[in-house]
Amino acid sequence: MKIPWGFVISRVLQDILKEPFTFAATVLCATLVCFTCPIVMGGKNVLACLMPPWANRAAAMISWNAKASEKDRKKVIEIIQNSKWYETLREVPGEEVAKEVEMLAKSFGKESFLADPSTMPGYLEITLSRHCLEEPQKCQAFMDELASNAAVDSVFSGVALASETKLWFERIRRFFIILTVLFLFVMVTMVFLLTRISFYRRMREIYLWDLLGASPLFKRLACYTQAVSIIVLAWPLSLLALLYSKRYLKHLEHFFGTNQSCSLSVETLLGSSIVTLFVVASFILIMAEWAFRKSWNLSIKMDWTWTD
Repeated sequence: MKIPWGFVISRVLQDILKEPFTFAATVLCATLVCFTCPIVMGGKNVLACLMPPWANRAAAMISWNAKASEKDRKKVIEIIQNSKWYETLREVPGEEVAKEVEMLAKSFGKESFLADPSTMPGYLEITLSRHCLEEPQKCQAFMDELASNAAVDSVFSGVALASETKLWFERIRRFFIILTVLFLFVMVTMVFLLTRISFYRRMREIYLWDLLGASPLFKRLACYTQAVSIIVLAWPLSLLALLYSKRYLKHLEHFFGTNQSCSLSVETLLGSSIVTLFVVASFILIMAEWAFRKSWNLSIKMDWTWTD
């Protein structure tokens, strides 16, 4: 049987014009799902790339007590080197500290008044290992233990800031995942409602087709066409939004001081978007079929009263 596409499309357009806001909201939700899902897929790599260097590797500075002996300092260094929190270490002597203070004073147009630079205590620059970000509390406890050592004057640690920053980046990724699931839930609900509204508006017409021997596909054709129109409108919009978002990602790279490009390639975005398209299309068509069957079963039980 030849399908009257002109008749079917006119029916779908009538349904859309009668429920424009519901249809637009469904297309918007489908667009947002198709937009956020590829971001979630590649989000872990992008966020890891955007993460500032100081958030990937925590650092610490230990300043020596002026009265500490060379032997006591070496013991502290051995404690650090024997721990799993240590990655690299650099000892800065007092003479170098004095030069840094003098250069800093000159940059402000002042002179430094250091009695004897050789008596100035130095400090340790420590790059902490990744274990510190995985176990920040234990790492911070180790730093506090070093601060209580008699040879140490003070300890400045960036463990708390680095771990908190890493946690915030992970929260951003989780937020996008929750957002995608929320948009998906709203989308399938709207598709279900749209299909049922469309069915009830043409209930008698569909029932009459059934009495005339119309095929199951023909009875569902308007509902399927409406569902496909949502996909046809949503996917290109989401693809344009993904490609346009690459421009804003460059601003984020500059803001976080990243030297490398963190944006996903066009091929990766297109591949993720196509996978998302199949998932979204499956959800939409399944919901349209479920809504049609549910509505059809209810319509059969109705007591029909035909009027002119």
